[in-house]
Amino acid sequence: MMENEVFLSFTFYSTILILKMYVVAIITGQVRLRKKAFANPEDALRNGGLQFCREDPDVERCRRAHRNDMENIFPFLFLGAIYSMLDPSPAVARIHFLIFCVGRVVHTIAYLLRLKAPARSVAYSVAQLPCFSMALQILLATTPYWEVAGEKGHVSLWSRKGMQSQVSLAPAESRRGKAHELPLKEGVH
Repeated sequence: MMENEVFLSFTFYSTILILKMYVVAIITGQVRLRKKAFANPEDALRNGGLQFCREDPDVERCRRAHRNDMENIFPFLFLGAIYSMLDPSPAVARIHFLIFCVGRVVHTIAYLLRLKAPARSVAYSVAQLPCFSMALQILLATTPYWEVAGEKGHVSLWSRKGMQSQVSLAPAESRRGKAHELPLKEGVH
């Protein structure tokens, strides 16, 4: 796997993004200490008293930036890994990974430094483009393995392995009164 140039590029940019998430977590902890705003009573007691077990807008901003990273970077990790297996052009793949990485870094900077709108929104949107592109390419690469054919209220899914599944879309009463019959039937073609 390590001789795969695309996967190496994916690994490089993914590692940068994971390190960035760690940095945001460290920043969150530092802001908590500086603002004396702790989430847990034991931390507040250790740092001055229970009155410091409270929320702070600056800490919450850091937490939202971190949460937004998790909501976006984790799907990228899945999409990028699968995309790397599709044997894409190394240059095109690198552009996908770079755009996502730069978009996420700019998004975090805009979030934490409270940059003027729409900096954060633009960074978010730009970073989503390669994810949608990779998802579309994954779907296009996997659709040849499934065909959908309809016939009188039934949908059959055929795979290249010859397995067939039928799902009845007709109302229960039109299935000859067999309410106890399961709507999913499997058979070999």
